Amino acid sequence: MEQSYVAERSMSPSTGVERWVVADARTYDLHAEVCAFLAGLRSKGRSPNTERVYAGRLALYLNYCAGHRIEWSCPGFMALSGLQQWLVTTPLPARSRRCPTTAAPRYRSQGTANAVMTAVTDFLRFGALHGWVPSQTASLLSEPKFLRFLPAGYDAGERVQWRQVQVSAFRFQVSEPGYEDLSSQQIRRMIADTPRARDRFLIALLAATGLRIGEALGLRQEDLHFLASSRSLGCPVQGPHLHVRRRTDNPNRALAKSRHSRCLPVTPDIVAFYTDYQHERNQVAQAAETGMVFVNLFRPPLGRAMTYPNAKSVFDRLARRAGHPARPHMLRHSAATHWLRGGVDRDVVQKLLGHASPLSMDRYRHVDESETRAAVDRAQTALGAPTRATKKSWETWLRSHIEPAWRPGEWDSARWLFTGDLDNPRTSSSRCRTRRCDVIVRAQETFCTYCSDQRRKSGLPREEFAATFIPARSRSLPLTVVGPCTLTGDGVRCVRPQVSGGLCAAHHGSWKYHKSKGTLERWLRSRATPFTENRIAW
Repeated sequence: MEQSYVAERSMSPSTGVERWVVADARTYDLHAEVCAFLAGLRSKGRSPNTERVYAGRLALYLNYCAGHRIEWSCPGFMALSGLQQWLVTTPLPARSRRCPTTAAPRYRSQGTANAVMTAVTDFLRFGALHGWVPSQTASLLSEPKFLRFLPAGYDAGERVQWRQVQVSAFRFQVSEPGYEDLSSQQIRRMIADTPRARDRFLIALLAATGLRIGEALGLRQEDLHFLASSRSLGCPVQGPHLHVRRRTDNPNRALAKSRHSRCLPVTPDIVAFYTDYQHERNQVAQAAETGMVFVNLFRPPLGRAMTYPNAKSVFDRLARRAGHPARPHMLRHSAATHWLRGGVDRDVVQKLLGHASPLSMDRYRHVDESETRAAVDRAQTALGAPTRATKKSWETWLRSHIEPAWRPGEWDSARWLFTGDLDNPRTSSSRCRTRRCDVIVRAQETFCTYCSDQRRKSGLPREEFAATFIPARSRSLPLTVVGPCTLTGDGVRCVRPQVSGGLCAAHHGSWKYHKSKGTLERWLRSRATPFTENRIAW
């Protein structure tokens, strides 16, 4: 698609302030509405990187509207839905200009498409507030959703009035990708494999303090108080430490995310890494011209403050050398996981990380396989069960934990067979409360379902009903013989045991079948033959 609009970085001729704008690709006329939206981001104190990203995403939206002949200020539902699908189905431009046709096509992920749709939604809502976008278009951007499962810490209100919220109408449902961290061994190996003192100090600092990469690149030498006492500098904090401050005038555009300054203590090892780095830095004369802590020492322009791309290239080299992913934010997750795993209070960890909300720390606690294995082993040890349960060890453990004289007459320790006595008050099950009914019930002194229904119909008191009621059909305990089958023929009685209705299992099944078919009389006269041999073996 031909680019009609581009995102560019501009500089004010009067003040020299840099800012991002969206302009026509041919005439370089500024898009007034988008530039006003980007200026609104600056007035809210958003990061210049946020302004840059939003400028690129809104230029992409304007190019889509121009290519599909859609008025950007009033897109319909189908246009916005089409934009959402277009973002994930249109191939991205090839990274290499040498052989663009041979490279495999690349596509945006659904998460990236959601980020673009978020920028477009914020821009259209901003336009609706200023009268550029119709209210009908703004109403398409969100839809109500009832929260069946409340997030941790969410207050739904006393009358649950805030359980229904407004969510984005154009958003893919994507699974949480998860966050990676690095183990202590991996961090030590990365530091050992790094030949440059500057990079060793950067890795150790991020791993020990949990700094964001923007906060580390924005450090100035005046922020490092690595003496035992900093009272001579006017700082009352004791011990070596550093200060994280949000500045918008850093030459490398590094910006601390948190608007609140914080103080972080450092260990003597960090001071030692910094000493090595200072010796390496003093060998480059251009580095003395800037007060930034991290500067370029090995490639021009020498002495300039390190930027985000510089830091990324450092960690890319580390990842290739170590053979595993390595990114600056992984060290932040590693520091938080180490603190929480070591029992540090969550409020302290929240302050160290610079989080405004305690809910932000939930994603920083990583559980590895060794912890889950240790938890299972501790549970087994607490129970006294063998950690490796073979058949022989399991039988040995059971025999040692069961008294041979437990429940005499009910527990057979030789056969490992338990037959509960219904008359024992320690047995949870018992017979029906009706004296002439021996159906098993699950609680003491209760009626079975049949007797309970009959007592309700009779209206008799419980004691009188239990003493006088006779069930209409024979009832027996499972596997209990109460007598032979009552069916007779030619003076011979069936010898098989009763199961239900005074009949054995075979005759009772035939009786039910012929009764349902209306052939009961014929079956009794001609086919109901008693059994003279009991072939049932329990």
